[in-house]
Amino acid sequence: MRPRRRKFSLPAHATVLEEINLPPALARRLAGATVVVEVAPEEQARTRRLPKPDGWPVLIERDGVIWNDYRPLRLAFDDGEGRTWQLPRHWMVRSPERVCDPLVRPGPAAREQTSLPHAWDLFEINLPVGDAVALSGRWVVVHVTCAAAGPEVRWTDADGVAWRLPAGWRRRHIRLPSASCLLAQGVPERVARDYAGTIASVNYHAGSMCCLPSQYRFRDAAGNKWPVAVDDCEIVGFGEAPGASQ
Repeated sequence: MRPRRRKFSLPAHATVLEEINLPPALARRLAGATVVVEVAPEEQARTRRLPKPDGWPVLIERDGVIWNDYRPLRLAFDDGEGRTWQLPRHWMVRSPERVCDPLVRPGPAAREQTSLPHAWDLFEINLPVGDAVALSGRWVVVHVTCAAAGPEVRWTDADGVAWRLPAGWRRRHIRLPSASCLLAQGVPERVARDYAGTIASVNYHAGSMCCLPSQYRFRDAAGNKWPVAVDDCEIVGFGEAPGASQ
């Protein structure tokens, strides 16, 4: 199925565009602008034979036949200067989140560890395809600084190139709800009783392929993951938080 073209209104805040690695000058110029995007529809794996690899992940059989691997819906636009930029697909259905962090104050950059989401999510913030595949799911060290518009998160690759990451990808510290609320979501009684009202540290990548938009998953002391609805929790901070359950 061929890509289709449609008009799309970009976020009004340049800082949101900078988080997907648009250069600052370009982000300021395009903030709030309407652009024409190419929408490549979702493809299931092995639904299209390819004459040769096309730069995306592919499946190659022993006899050399090449098939497409799974590909989610993809959005791309041309900036008018010959450069193509990707947009996160979840922007199609809701405005991107501007994350405020009550724990970050102006000062030296803080170092934090965070896990990266799926390769397709990394590609949507304009990391090269090969780098995105290699980094999928990896833990990395990021530098967080506080700017007037909110926290800025940067990760530096092995070549010394700095990349912006969405602030919402940092580890979140949440206050878990009551035991009865946890029980209703399938958490065992012992875990629900022990963890009700406590602070948990969770990975959460808003709009990603690796996290449900309505659900966190917190770990108990044995390392088991349990679901809890986003709307039932209170965010109490981001980044590192001593004493939070992982």
